[in-house]
Amino acid sequence: MDRLSGGEQARVAIAGALAMEPAHLVLDEPFTGLDWPARRRLLERLQSLHETGTSVVAVTYDLCDVGALADRVVVLADGEIAADGPLAAVESNLESLDVRPP
Repeated sequence: MDRLSGGEQARVAIAGALAMEPAHLVLDEPFTGLDWPARRRLLERLQSLHETGTSVVAVTYDLCDVGALADRVVVLADGEIAADGPLAAVESNLESLDVRPP
């Protein structure tokens, strides 16, 4: 793994998690280091998992990555829940929380 780029290491880690076909999947910054084609493939895979009933929790700083896929969005500010609910309900609060909307 030492010779792999950060994006390649991320793809290997995600592939390993997906290979286990989990009922629940928790991803911490899954799009970091990925180029656009890899991001798109991951988004498509996450959508497919969601459609088949897999619970996916993705921690990200960028709602553009997962906003369209999320049933629920939780925004943290200073370690506290600042907003929680469907994206449409949370979006109106994003600017006041210094969060870029999708």
